[in-house]
Order: sequence, then C-alpha cells, then structure tokens
Amino acid sequence: MIPEYRLFHGAAICALIDQSPFGLAISHLGADGRLGFYILNQRVGIYVKHSTARLTPWQFSFSGQNVEQFRDLRSRCAATFVALVCGWNGIVCLELSELKVIAAIDDDEQPWIRVARRPGSMFGVSGDLGTLKAKKRDGFADLFRHPVWEGADTD
Repeated sequence: MIPEYRLFHGAAICALIDQSPFGLAISHLGADGRLGFYILNQRVGIYVKHSTARLTPWQFSFSGQNVEQFRDLRSRCAATFVALVCGWNGIVCLELSELKVIAAIDDDEQPWIRVARRPGSMFGVSGDLGTLKAKKRDGFADLFRHPVWEGADTD
C-alpha cells in the first residue's frame, strides 16, 4: 500500500518537474526518518508538507523535530523553501524570508501556518507571527525566479 504522504509529496515533485524551466536533479534527505526534505540541483532545499483537508483553510504545524531538520536543510543549501500541499487544491511555495515573516521557524516554539483560498483566487497565508501581505499563486514560479539560480548550471 502506498503511504498517503507519498501521494501528496509526489504531486509536489511532479509540479516541480513540470514547472521547471531547466532539468532538475532531486536528492532526498531521508536519513533519520525525515519525510519531505529534498535538495534540487545540489543548491536549493525544499521541505514539502501536506494537509489532507479537502476544503480551505489548510493548517500546517511544525514539530520541534521538523524545525531541527529544516535548520539542517538550510545549512546545506544556498536557498530554502517550504512547499505546502493544500489537499487537492494546490501548492503554496514559501521562500525562507517569507516563512520568517509569518512563522517562528527560528524559535523553539512550535510554529504553524494557515493557508486559505477563495474559489478562483490566490492563496492567503498566515502563521503564528502574522500574515503575508501579498497573496501567493499556485505552484513553484517564485522558486524558479529566485536569484539563487542565476549563474547556476541549469542545463
């Protein structure tokens, strides 16, 4: 039987591949029971979390272990992102600077994120520290526009 998280993480990985303007090499950091920690082209870290809720809002919480594993991912990569798979509705990709605005990811607290979406609109994102000013689009366009890719071998 396929574990549920693999269906949601697989959707995120397929979206990454489909939306990438160049070839991707994806490495999985699967040691110590880590789920959802990946490195793209030995350069960009991405942590995939999912919510199985069918309807908005989608809630994501980060355990102490999640926070530690995310810190480890950050130490290995030039840039890091969190991809939030919102049920069957879409994927919100947050860059580290955006994440720090809304969630206490550097503290010892248990941060959380809430994602909401009205039909036909973009995603609103908030967390234990506040709300993102700008709405987020579905997918990984912001990830591939990030300056970390400039000058990188993306062939």
